[in-house]
Amino acid sequence: MSATLSLADKGRFALRGDRTLLVLIFVDDRQSPVPAHDHCLMKGVLHAEFDNVGWECPQILAALDRCDDIYFDDVSQIRMDGWTKEALALAFMRSRLRSLRQPGPRFHPCRRNELSPMCPVRT
Repeated sequence: MSATLSLADKGRFALRGDRTLLVLIFVDDRQSPVPAHDHCLMKGVLHAEFDNVGWECPQILAALDRCDDIYFDDVSQIRMDGWTKEALALAFMRSRLRSLRQPGPRFHPCRRNELSPMCPVRT
């Protein structure tokens, strides 16, 4: 299996065969998240970010407008001095990990598999 990854400020990458997954990523400084079922607001936010980008974005956004089901989520980063303090620890369940490539528990960032063929294998 081969995969092509195109790194850009705002872009897209190909998976395989005739399947294409579009990922629109942007930095958002708003303090309030977009409600999970407000597809109209989600589409409005994406149009605000990508309407003037060029490339294939007009076609992508036109296709987005015809969709009834989209996956829209936040990606966050936690910065800490350490992982533990006395009896408390920060932990997460790997099965709940969401991927930028594929929502769901099948993606593991440290293991080469169908969804992450470009990751190095840990030995």
